[in-house]
Amino acid sequence: MDMVIKLSEKGIRDVNYVLEKMGEKLGRKEIRKIFKDAAKPVVAKAKAKAPVSTKQAFMTAHRHISKGAEMTKLRTHKPGTLKRSIGVVYGKDGYSIYIGPRYGTNRAADGWYGHFVEFGTSSTGWGKGIPAKPFMRPSWDESREGVLNKIGDDLGRLVESVKK
Repeated sequence: MDMVIKLSEKGIRDVNYVLEKMGEKLGRKEIRKIFKDAAKPVVAKAKAKAPVSTKQAFMTAHRHISKGAEMTKLRTHKPGTLKRSIGVVYGKDGYSIYIGPRYGTNRAADGWYGHFVEFGTSSTGWGKGIPAKPFMRPSWDESREGVLNKIGDDLGRLVESVKK
């Protein structure tokens, strides 16, 4: 038996109205808030699982341009830098988010080396490798179902509010 769906002219107008209102209400700001709120459990678990060094750690070189000359600045990382760097970063499209170590100019929370900790390094001619100490993947695996449910619930509530 074929299933036939009939839409009246009024029904089509109602659907168009709801879609137009959703476009107004489902802006970048609302989507970001929903994603950021849903990401909180992952961030908390990752911070709890991130390894912390027992001593002030390695020096890292950062390229720096000063007065037209390129220089290398050395930085010392205090214990807990990786843990402090974990958070949410927004994607360039404005809607996606990334959860993990942030890096950049904030010296107190510059976790640019987080992928070396998460995945480890291989042994090279310069020395032995660093064993992997995963903290992001286990955090996501433990939180995934709750995060996806929260996003679905919050988006559902937003759609329901548009219908009214």
